[in-house]
Amino acid sequence: MIPQYEKYFCIENLQGITLEEVLVKSADNILVTDGSGVICIVSQVMLDSLSLKAEEVLNQKVSELVKKGYYDRSTSLECIQKGQEVVGVVRARNGHYVFSVSRPIFDRNGRVIYTITNTREQDIMTQLMEELETTRRAYRKYEHIAAYLGNNQSRNQAPIAASDVMKRLLETCRNVASTDGTVLLQGESGTGKEVCAAYIYRNSQRAQKAFLPINCGAIPVSLIESELFGYEKGAFTGADPKGRAGLLELADGGTAFLDEIGELPLDVQAKLLRFSETGEIRRVGGSKYIYTNVRIIAATNRNLSQMVKDHQFREDLYYRLNVIPIHIPPLRQRRDDIIPLAVHFMNHYNQKYQKRVTLTPALQKKLLQYSFPGNIRELRNIIERSVVTSTEWFLSQDAKAAAPPELPASRKIRPLKEAVREFEQDYIERAVKASGGNITQAAKLLNIHRTLLYKKRS
Repeated sequence: MIPQYEKYFCIENLQGITLEEVLVKSADNILVTDGSGVICIVSQVMLDSLSLKAEEVLNQKVSELVKKGYYDRSTSLECIQKGQEVVGVVRARNGHYVFSVSRPIFDRNGRVIYTITNTREQDIMTQLMEELETTRRAYRKYEHIAAYLGNNQSRNQAPIAASDVMKRLLETCRNVASTDGTVLLQGESGTGKEVCAAYIYRNSQRAQKAFLPINCGAIPVSLIESELFGYEKGAFTGADPKGRAGLLELADGGTAFLDEIGELPLDVQAKLLRFSETGEIRRVGGSKYIYTNVRIIAATNRNLSQMVKDHQFREDLYYRLNVIPIHIPPLRQRRDDIIPLAVHFMNHYNQKYQKRVTLTPALQKKLLQYSFPGNIRELRNIIERSVVTSTEWFLSQDAKAAAPPELPASRKIRPLKEAVREFEQDYIERAVKASGGNITQAAKLLNIHRTLLYKKRS
């Protein structure tokens, strides 16, 4: 026994077995070569994998196995050539990939006199790919959430509440946040339903988990079921061959904000009802149910009770969602919030566009007199447009002046693209208002797809 290896053996218990038997009987593929690549020892497992007999391998150069196509490379030879440990993936004759490790043994002069190679006889690449796919799925589980959390600043902003009605509303939101009940936020488009939903989420026990906003109206009808509930591989033409988890599955443990819930088709409403009652999801094309623990906050700008009467919305789902109803009033009914909101947006866009503009008394008066059919969204767009173009409503640099300087007529003419965009936004809001906040109906009036309408309003 070589002294330096004595610590690895219990000699008194190694009666009736030799080290040669240990090597040959090992469950791993073991191959020992000398310094010139001649095979000295081979385990039975390796012989079985090669379908060869010992006499066909021993005293043969390992390079012959490569030439005959048993392996596409030899880590043993690479180990001898490099004089160091070599780790690599080797393609075997049966088409499988095996993980191979070759380690050198040196003499006193530092020359390689032996190599010991271990390979695990299994399709390692397949295993690694499966593990990689598991990791990718775990990443995909949160990539939409991460994108939202990284890009949407409104989630981290406390709702602005200067009016009494909004102060009472936020107090209600804080009270319901501590529960796990389903919340239904109702109000006109642009009143800040998502901001209130995020506020409830931040003050809930799920604040450290996912918050996933889903605009049901912005998803094409043909895809909404698979987007919400996911699908198995081969569920439909063009589907991901691996299948995909749905958005509700991704929000497991957290909160799902279902905006524009009134836009859901009736068949999807049935699946959502089961999910809200049991927490169970069945993917499109799947047969098994997946349990998820998700709190639902729903929102709509439509009259769901009237939709129930018109058989456009399931009555049972309506009552399931309407556990904790919260109505958000339009901006025209809480005018004390207009100027604080305008200042907030102005500061934001000043920073974004690196400008120093401020509200004038004249503009404040105009804002307070305006009805804001588009609510907070319209106010935000007005402020951004005014900051970008520095119109006569704003002081471009001098915040102390009482009124903005007069601009030459030529400078009051803005680029056509901006003027067209302003007209388009105003016209869209008029269509939405004329449709009673019904996005689908407004899209029909404008003769555009509702998905495009959502994009233009965002």
